[in-house]
This record gives sequence, C-alpha cells and structure tokens, in this order.
Amino acid sequence: MKIYSLLGAGLIAPAFAAFVECATWMTRKMRRTAAEH
Repeated sequence: MKIYSLLGAGLIAPAFAAFVECATWMTRKMRRTAAEH
C-alpha cells in the first residue's frame, strides 16, 4: 500500500509542478498581452 502511494506521489508531483509552471506562464503571457492592448 505504501509503495503505491509513493509511486502515485512520484507521478503526481512532476505533473503538478508542470501544471503550475504552465499556469504561471499562461497568466504571465495574458498579462503581457493585456498590457500591450
């Protein structure tokens, strides 16, 4: 059971980090376009 939770965390952590990175990049891009217009 513990192995599965560790494996799940190992898979979820990078995916979550990538999602957060993408979200911050998207908001930054949106803010830049909003500032331009």
